[in-house]
Amino acid sequence: MTQVSTISPISSAGTIWRNGFLQSSLADTSSFNKFCSKTITANNNISLFESQSKQNGTLTLKHCVLSQSLYFIDLLFESSIFKDLYSIFGTTPLLTNFKHFQSIGKLKSLQWHRDTYVSNKNDIGNMPPVLKLAVYTSDIRPFDPALQLIKYSHRVNFDNAIFDRLFSLSNLNKITVNARIGDYIIFDSSLLHRRRPCHSSNGYRSVTIYAFTPHTFIQSKYLACEHTNTYLNYYNSLIPQ
Repeated sequence: MTQVSTISPISSAGTIWRNGFLQSSLADTSSFNKFCSKTITANNNISLFESQSKQNGTLTLKHCVLSQSLYFIDLLFESSIFKDLYSIFGTTPLLTNFKHFQSIGKLKSLQWHRDTYVSNKNDIGNMPPVLKLAVYTSDIRPFDPALQLIKYSHRVNFDNAIFDRLFSLSNLNKITVNARIGDYIIFDSSLLHRRRPCHSSNGYRSVTIYAFTPHTFIQSKYLACEHTNTYLNYYNSLIPQ
């Protein structure tokens, strides 16, 4: 059964609109503890992961494993997350896709980027922008490869790579997400963000990142994809009627 939302719908939607992100916690709940246990088991089996060049060394759980690991979907309904997203959207949040990442040891940073933008009059990413959800299954320590965000940058967007590069050179409004196990971050996909570098061989991060939209036409593109079809149908079957 889906839990009651833990956030205020008016203040949380306003925070996302103003700042571009919102941080909350699922820690010490039975649903998260069960999810965390299964995730740690998967993390310990490196053969389930693959390296993608665009992630600069971070490992990604393979598509074939994701489609069979429905506990990633169960968490959304057994915790408060579905209700929290419903409160923010004001309507049913529709999942489009998700990935589980494991960052181990020294890593280069990802470039500052937006997941949604326009390039040469072409939409890159989902348009309108979606909301991303990052659920942490490890603590982020001072030397770990943390997520960094530029507050307000989703509202300062000229779809210009040079502007974004210059904007990111300033320390103005830069936020480092020092998350704990059980924390989650909801952020606008047009917000400038990156994974910071890790210079320690002891660096580590375990995080699952989901994407949600209120628009059926966006989700329908992913329902047609073999990599995401199975778990999206399962997600849709759990939506309260």
